[in-house]
Amino acid sequence: MRLLLIVLLVVPFWVNAQTDTKEFSSKIEKVTIFLKGAEIHRKASINLNKGKNKIAFTGLSPLLNPSTIQLKGVDFTILSISNKTDFLGEKERSEEVQKLENQQKEIVQQIKVENKNLTILKRELEVLMANKSIGGNSGVTAEGLQKAMDYFGQKLRKIENAILESEQKAANLEENSENINSQIDELISNKDEKTMRIEAVLQTESALKGEIELQYIVSEVGWFPSKFLYTEF
Repeated sequence: MRLLLIVLLVVPFWVNAQTDTKEFSSKIEKVTIFLKGAEIHRKASINLNKGKNKIAFTGLSPLLNPSTIQLKGVDFTILSISNKTDFLGEKERSEEVQKLENQQKEIVQQIKVENKNLTILKRELEVLMANKSIGGNSGVTAEGLQKAMDYFGQKLRKIENAILESEQKAANLEENSENINSQIDELISNKDEKTMRIEAVLQTESALKGEIELQYIVSEVGWFPSKFLYTEF
């Protein structure tokens, strides 16, 4: 019986590795205001690798006109430009809310501890005040009375000072808790705020450090002329 040898040929294939996106912060260098709209010029320092680079500019006005987007620079070729709506740091906001909620839990636990301390201190004060009578019916010497009074006074001041300190600490914790709640509410209420994100793919022949200029036009911005009439009599 003849054995049939089957040879499997593995055909290599090429996979286009996805380029990591580099985010760059940009600053407004110039603004030109028209009757309707304004032209924005921004600049950013960039650091690119040899070959293809995917870059992004975030936090831009949601009112920008995508058809007016321009990138300018030297020693690179623009392969593509795109834009999309970016809801304000959704991931970052979620992480910030989680961080604040964790802080809130810690503060609530500290408030519970302080409330327990206050309860214990107030009970100690009640016991001390209930046993302030000295000597009963047998009487005490002047020296014994002075020692007892000194002890009572020291103990009373110590407990009352501890109560005041604990109450102040609890009040500060409550204030911190309210502030954190306000921050959480603000972050949640801003969930619908959005900005524009511009992404571009650039091609370079070598590693590059330099500047890039981003230009676009935004709507709902403008000015109107006015006249001042002056008449001399």
